[in-house]
Amino acid sequence: MADFTIARLDPAEVDRAEPLWNALREHHELTLPELGPARSREESWGMRRSRYAEWLTEPSAFALIATTSDGRDVGYCVVTDLGAETTFANDRVGCLETIAVHPDARRLGVGSALLTEARRQAAHEGLPELTITVFSGNASALGFYAHHGFVEYLKVLRAPNPAG
Repeated sequence: MADFTIARLDPAEVDRAEPLWNALREHHELTLPELGPARSREESWGMRRSRYAEWLTEPSAFALIATTSDGRDVGYCVVTDLGAETTFANDRVGCLETIAVHPDARRLGVGSALLTEARRQAAHEGLPELTITVFSGNASALGFYAHHGFVEYLKVLRAPNPAG
C-alpha cells in the first residue's frame, strides 16, 4: 500500500466517507451475526450521513480522512463533543463516533494514525478525553482500543422490550 496522509475532512465532502462507512457496516454484519440483519447500504449511509451533517456543525466536532499518495481514501474518523460530564473531573469529553478503515488497509497503521491525529486535534479543541462505543463481540476492535490505552468504564445493556 502507498503512503497515506491524514487531513481534516470538509463537512461538505462527507460523502467521501460513504464507501468506508459501508465497509465498516459489512464488517459488522459478517463478524457480528448475533446483531441480526444489517440495514441496506443506502439506508445505513443515509442515516449516518444525516448524523454527520448534524454533528459536524458543532464547533468542536471534526472529521479526518486518510488518503493514499495516489488519491485513494482508506480511512476516516469523526469526533464530537459530548459536552460537560456531570460525574467526571474533566469538563468536556470527546466521542470518537466512527473510525473506519478500508479492508485492504487494515493492520497497516491507518487506524492508529487516525486515532493519534484525532487525539491531537481533540486536545486542541479542549477535549482531554475520548470515548468510543464498541460492540462487545468485536474482539479485534476491543484489542485495538486496549492497545491504545482505552479502558472499559461503562457497560450498555440491551434487552427486548416486552411491552412491544
